[in-house]
Amino acid sequence: MTQHIPNSLTGAIRRSLPPPLYVVIAVVLLCVVEAIWFSVWLSIRKIGAPADVLNAFVQIRDGLIAFLLVAYGVFRVVAFHPLFLRDYSTWLERTPWQPGLPLPLGPVRLAWPDLIVAGGLALLLEDQRELLVPLDRRMSAVTGLLLFMQAHATMLAIAVWLSRPRGLAYAAAFLIALGARLSLWSPLAGVAALVAAIVTAHVGLNQSWSRFPWVETSDWLARLKTGWRTMQMQSGQGFADDPAPDRVPPTQLGWPFGICSPYVAPEMISTREKMLLAALLGFWIHALLAPVPPDVVHGISWFILFCGGMVVLVSRLATIGDNHLHPINLAGRFFTLRWIVPRYDMIVIPPLCMVVVPGIAAFVGHDWLEIRASVLVPAIVTLTMWTGCLVGPSSADWKLTAPARLVPGRQNKSQFEELS
Repeated sequence: MTQHIPNSLTGAIRRSLPPPLYVVIAVVLLCVVEAIWFSVWLSIRKIGAPADVLNAFVQIRDGLIAFLLVAYGVFRVVAFHPLFLRDYSTWLERTPWQPGLPLPLGPVRLAWPDLIVAGGLALLLEDQRELLVPLDRRMSAVTGLLLFMQAHATMLAIAVWLSRPRGLAYAAAFLIALGARLSLWSPLAGVAALVAAIVTAHVGLNQSWSRFPWVETSDWLARLKTGWRTMQMQSGQGFADDPAPDRVPPTQLGWPFGICSPYVAPEMISTREKMLLAALLGFWIHALLAPVPPDVVHGISWFILFCGGMVVLVSRLATIGDNHLHPINLAGRFFTLRWIVPRYDMIVIPPLCMVVVPGIAAFVGHDWLEIRASVLVPAIVTLTMWTGCLVGPSSADWKLTAPARLVPGRQNKSQFEELS
């Protein structure tokens, strides 16, 4: 009796690929673009159709391949990291698996089957169809592989940021954007920065396994309970079982005591980290806008900034107060000449500053200093986020000091309806 030995090469590649449905959709899209290109090429030979149409379809095909490479790089982290698969993480936690052992579904880091899949897609960018019709192509197999590596490293940095250590995640994200920016100056410098980012992300990945199963990150309720217990320990209350009213979670107090509680759920990140994220986002925007023609950046960026500013203003004003409404309505303010209630209206200052301050910075930077849009726009985005972090009172301080009327808002509406 002969024993069947499975093909390790095909098995490893099949395990690394996305679900069959997505693979079929990608292949069909590529085949459709190729069929259209071939039909246009025949038309050019027979009836003399415009040759520029071929360039458009080749560029569409190149863009589709680049999208598939980026999507595959993201998939290799999202579909294999237990952080993004709650059932998978729970199952691993209940098995004898320990950090350092191979993962049952496959490794999160790249392996040789990934190079075969990504390399096969990237080689499609190396055909010679530009010999038939002159075409200035910017995509190549090397560019495709770099896009794949950048997407994978970016998603890996996000996973490391969520599961700790965040310092290495910030360093990896900065190096990825730096590599994209340096590639315009020197390709070798861009590749070196990308390699450093990948190494940094993998070091962070190895260190993050010591915190498995990352309960404080993957489960919001567990994170809230952990913060509540930490607050109890800091106040010296311990974890006794007596039902003291000051040790009941705010969500269980009911209306109206829940919104009167001074407890505020712990934030995932501190103000310092928010400012660091804002600076990192600005640098990423600069790296993405640098290769774009200045005219395109100038036209699109200001429209995006205007729409983004309006969205920020409306969203922040719509969520102001929540359970704490103003002590006097607009008509009362008008007739009593109390147009401003300083202690309550302080909550309006941050959203207004997030629109006014960047607007002034945009006017000064564009009209007076004549700064390039690829530099000015990221600086304005960073300044806007910094303004939201630093200006105005904190939510906890404002709710405890503002002369507001307590009403059943989003957090307590269901409890209020049950009591009524």
